[in-house]
Amino acid sequence: MGQSTLSNIPDALRPETESLLGEKYKVSRLLGEGGMGAVYEAENTWTRRRVAIKVMRPEFARDAEATQRFLREAQSAAQIDHPNVVSVLDLGRDAASGSLFIVQEFLVGKELRALIDARGALPTEEALALILPVVDGLVAAHALGVVHRDLKPENIFLAEARTGRVVPKLIDFGIAKALRPRENEFRTVIGQAMGTPAYMSPEQARGALDIDARSDVWSIGVVLYELLSGRVPFEGDPSPQVVLARVITQEPLPLESVAPGVAADLRAAVARALQRDRDDRYPDMQSLYAALAATQVGGRVRDTLRKIAAPEGPPESSPHPPAASASPDVTAPPPTRVRPSRVPWVIGAVVGVGLLIGLAAWLPPRRVLAPTAPRAPIDASPIASSTAPATLVRPVPVAVPRPVAAPAPVAAPAPVDRRPGRPPRRRDDARRGVNGAAIIE
Repeated sequence: MGQSTLSNIPDALRPETESLLGEKYKVSRLLGEGGMGAVYEAENTWTRRRVAIKVMRPEFARDAEATQRFLREAQSAAQIDHPNVVSVLDLGRDAASGSLFIVQEFLVGKELRALIDARGALPTEEALALILPVVDGLVAAHALGVVHRDLKPENIFLAEARTGRVVPKLIDFGIAKALRPRENEFRTVIGQAMGTPAYMSPEQARGALDIDARSDVWSIGVVLYELLSGRVPFEGDPSPQVVLARVITQEPLPLESVAPGVAADLRAAVARALQRDRDDRYPDMQSLYAALAATQVGGRVRDTLRKIAAPEGPPESSPHPPAASASPDVTAPPPTRVRPSRVPWVIGAVVGVGLLIGLAAWLPPRRVLAPTAPRAPIDASPIASSTAPATLVRPVPVAVPRPVAAPAPVAAPAPVDRRPGRPPRRRDDARRGVNGAAIIE
């Protein structure tokens, strides 16, 4: 679908206009589009931060059920605070067009699918170095009651940090799942299957309504199976109906038959994640994480990643807090509550286990992450910083306060006894350490 299909888009989505989406987002270019809308690169004119915005077509905004689902799931995803989950920054409705939109962090990199297509099966250490952070992100999501329901390599994004590190990030937590059909996907309606057939759990394939965390356990088991073997457990016929029938009625092809070099303890962990009866799987994502980390290779990978991510020494605070800006243009936002930081998972040059060998050179030029554009063409050119001018709000005149009477003279303090004694104790202000977060802005 080409850009010409958006000839009737609101003015705020046209880069050549001065209109702002949601009164503060300046759109710079189209990244991709699909049946439910399009994804744009934009700039927050208040903060000057580059973002990616997914905008629904106005006709969906008139569907009350679709709107409520969009808002509910977007709000749930926005609560997930984890370095391996894409950050949802804002959510709103454009006053001029009525279109709903969701704002996410702007990422540069590739989908995990591109890595699998380029290299096939990965060494065990690399596969676990990619999957353990993702599982940890799912632990955080499930703790908030958010089940992904569509885990697959296309929804795991390998974001490239400025240092060259690769950070896997979960994207697309079912937002707008009911709003669009995808190729080889089923549209979401009550009683029907939802997801991508090759990665759907048996209960999803049967159209069950009580989908819980164990469905994600199955799907992440399929992704790990594919990372280790280069193929999914059910292959052959491209028909989604045939794949779903196999998921429901057949056992997955044993991992040892397609990847005999994988250690037995890891094969056993994957096999339990892929039990057709969900009561026989790991009960939650935390249990799956523990099982993977308990394997010989998984334990080494976990320990190495912890050494890379953990800061040396206790955290410090800054001796010089930043001065407040006296700009009349923008109202200062309320103070943000600082949460205790979970240890961030980062993937880089890992000494001793050879993790992610050659990740920096495994693919052609990078692409930008649209907030999960619906299987649309994406501009694969390197990303340049946005230079679109920000539209500022005209300052509002502020009344000058009346002069205040000078305070009455204060009596001089009594002389201080300066007899020799212990010098006063001084405490040096500590400096706050900066965590090299793996989030691309």
